[in-house]
Amino acid sequence: ALANCDEVVFLQASPNPAEAIEDQPIIQRLGWSSPTAIAVSLDGALGISGNGVNLEIWDLKTGARLDVLKGHSRNPEVVEMEVIAVALTPDKRWAVSGAIDRTVRVWDLSARRCIRTLTGNTSGINCVDISANGKIAASGIGAIDDPANWNVLVWDVETGRCIGKFNESDGQVCSVHLTPRGDRVISATGYHLFAFDGRISVWDVGTGEREKTLVFKGANFSS
Repeated sequence: ALANCDEVVFLQASPNPAEAIEDQPIIQRLGWSSPTAIAVSLDGALGISGNGVNLEIWDLKTGARLDVLKGHSRNPEVVEMEVIAVALTPDKRWAVSGAIDRTVRVWDLSARRCIRTLTGNTSGINCVDISANGKIAASGIGAIDDPANWNVLVWDVETGRCIGKFNESDGQVCSVHLTPRGDRVISATGYHLFAFDGRISVWDVGTGEREKTLVFKGANFSS
């Protein structure tokens, strides 16, 4: 999926990684207003976009907007882009969203409502993920100039309790991904105040230990 200021274009994935994006067939073009984050279900049938403080749910086969989910609060100093990140479980039952209001919200997509608000993030959200079983959520936080808050937080969705906090002193956290059971979280860092080496870390949620770090010289991850 590709997003710009006034639409999102969904492309049919090509089995040939060398095939240019412009050569891939368009399966849906939606006139979403100022999309700030997008997520697509594994079967390509459902899409979610961030639009201001709201989430919009889309039927990607028909292009119809199914619903608008409200919950995040507006920052009066920010005109747009309050919702920064969204993620879906493979079964389309649960979604998570992260925003500048420093909350991660867990959504029951069948009931179309927020079932949990995860607080305790000490900075704005850069990225989020939810495990395939819907039990564990993760967020990456911290502004570029705020290394003390370059953290990965892991949450128990059922209780709303933060069960892990990992400091990424190597750079701003720009992406997080949970394993299907939520027992490990993978984080990627991008911009660093003093270097431009991208890093990917694997964390054990149970022990809090960093199991592995991969360093990519000259790389600057963004998502």
